[in-house]
Amino acid sequence: MVCLNNYNMLNKRGLSVGLVFIIFIIILLLIVGSYLYVKKPVWNNDINTSEQDEEKLNPEFSKWLEQYDLEINNSLNPKYDFNHPYLKCIFEGTCEGIFQIQVYIDSNENFTEIKKILSKYDDVRSIDEGFNWMKVEGIQEMNELFDYDFIQEIKLNWIKSNYSLNISDDELSSCNVDEDCIRFVSDCCHNNAIFINKKYEEFKSSLHGFNCQGIGCAASASFHWTLFADPKCIENFCKPYMSNRKICSLYYNNCNDYLPRERKLQELDENLTCGEIVDLCENGFGFFLNITNPIDESTIAKDSIGIMVETNNNAVCKFEYSKGLTKKDLEKVVEFKEVDSTGRVVHFQTIKDLQENYTYEVIFLCIDEFEIEQPGWVTFNVVDSLIVNITNPISGSNITTNVIELVVETNRNAVCNYAYGVSCPWCGGGGMKPKQMNITNEKLHSQMMDLEDEYDYAVTVSCIDEFGILGSDKINFNVRLL
Repeated sequence: MVCLNNYNMLNKRGLSVGLVFIIFIIILLLIVGSYLYVKKPVWNNDINTSEQDEEKLNPEFSKWLEQYDLEINNSLNPKYDFNHPYLKCIFEGTCEGIFQIQVYIDSNENFTEIKKILSKYDDVRSIDEGFNWMKVEGIQEMNELFDYDFIQEIKLNWIKSNYSLNISDDELSSCNVDEDCIRFVSDCCHNNAIFINKKYEEFKSSLHGFNCQGIGCAASASFHWTLFADPKCIENFCKPYMSNRKICSLYYNNCNDYLPRERKLQELDENLTCGEIVDLCENGFGFFLNITNPIDESTIAKDSIGIMVETNNNAVCKFEYSKGLTKKDLEKVVEFKEVDSTGRVVHFQTIKDLQENYTYEVIFLCIDEFEIEQPGWVTFNVVDSLIVNITNPISGSNITTNVIELVVETNRNAVCNYAYGVSCPWCGGGGMKPKQMNITNEKLHSQMMDLEDEYDYAVTVSCIDEFGILGSDKINFNVRLL
């Protein structure tokens, strides 16, 4: 009986251990199964490996992306390196992505229903026949678009993400020596710069290219002080450094001509006042340039112009220029290139093929022997020539009266002077100095002239318009009274 009881006890213990073991195996399988079931995005070769994975790329979406993959297709723009962390994070689900696209919709579709479907997407500009612009956020929304039968074609404009370097600003700009530091133009339109360790330059440049997609910039150049400051390692951080020469190059003209002496310039570490800058620069630290021709905001009537620039130090200059119907719509014509005559203190550049009724802006950038840069610019307008035409009397005519009306026409408002010379067989010659005509300052000008019999007259009319542009005309006539 004792043996039987012992047997039963052992049997129960065995069952308990077995049950515990079975439960342990079940739990282990559940843990392993849940780990294996963790959802991950499917990319390229992984497509179609898991029909149940709701985050995988639609095969049509994946095929569409390959058109823009730099490693697969070089014939279509834009081109992307999808292995770059900026884009890779979108498909790994570690950052958010935005696709700006154009979708083509056929005219036979039901646009009322389509508008309801597409209304959930951002920046849908219109829903009409043809290509329609829109922004799509994330992989899932892009996947859905490839399931809509009414979309015939999709074009990519750009892709952006909110990827970041995941490093602090301090780490980005940390340094040990000046050579570690660079000036990096961070603004998409080159309006300012930051100062970072050069080891991050390549990666920051690639991010800069992604982030600046689709951003339009004005044609005019920026002269923000950070674009001219030197990179320097100060207390183990890359910072902008302004030497005395740079300070003079950037601030002397404004401080000397426009700003009050007590004005402080906060961007400078020393918080120098304009008065201190003027005193500093006038003690030999300045590098300046002066555009002596043409005068800024002047108007000319020429098809070409020679622009003269003077610098106080030996320098090499380059230039670029833009034109437009007004200052607001200037478009760049020539990118920066070396001027025709440069290398000392006088620099000359001819600009040809100027067009009438256009505004031109010419920008110079000169670099002296100490590699200090100094910008300068001039704006001028081009108009047609001032045309002066003496309509009465007719040149070469014979006048039979002792009084005549001198009549002059100009193509725009002007002020005109007249002068004449005379000759006769017995008087030898003479004349009158220039004198303003009695009726002038518009387009029609006149002056009564008293004449002498048997005299030959040579009349000159000189006019100047509101832009300071000169024009003239001449005639000759004889006086023979009846």
